[in-house]
Amino acid sequence: VEVIGGLDPAGYDGNPNGQLDVLFDLAEKYGAGIDIHLHDRGALGAWQYDLIAARTKATGLAGRVTISHAYAMGEVEPGEQRRIAESLADAGVSMVTCAVGSSPVVPVRVMAAAGAGLALGNDGIRDLWTPYGDGDMLRRIMQVAFRDRLVADEEIELALVAGTYGGAALLGIEDYGLRVGAAADLFTVDAETPAAAVVSVPPRALVVKRGRVVARHGSLAGN
Repeated sequence: VEVIGGLDPAGYDGNPNGQLDVLFDLAEKYGAGIDIHLHDRGALGAWQYDLIAARTKATGLAGRVTISHAYAMGEVEPGEQRRIAESLADAGVSMVTCAVGSSPVVPVRVMAAAGAGLALGNDGIRDLWTPYGDGDMLRRIMQVAFRDRLVADEEIELALVAGTYGGAALLGIEDYGLRVGAAADLFTVDAETPAAAVVSVPPRALVVKRGRVVARHGSLAGN
């Protein structure tokens, strides 16, 4: 087991300190990471972010702790958002946002300004959670940018960074990116700018996995 999962320490267990004690004790003992799915809203959710940040600093688990969904982060007032983001950055705790239904998204600009880790993900892919997921991260980036009211190109590109490099950093993928020596996992699209690609979600002209062309213009290579 490389990552230990937690769920709403306050809202589910009604015992935030107890659940977090178990998670962090196990992570310390076995050298594992932690991913806590935290749906609790408002002040209750925000309070738990501080508990998680404090434990992360105390245990030296910076860079190995993630809070997923983090709905409360999109609900608290801007000053509190900035304070939390700075606290997370200082502790080395990342967040993952998914733009699920009408639930709040983590504020992309606030996290970027604080230097806090942020990644994007799909909560479900045509399953019991939601029939709308399709695994297309470019579409997910567009949905997060739309929900977070990112309008200027540079703001939209913050969501693009979170949905690409942010996810790779969270997962500890070292050979990621457009550079010599990195894994050749990429796709190309017809778009004038990165922000235009996010907004229009164009068909993938070329899809490459580990240096092998697997699809062209929406069809599997060779078909």
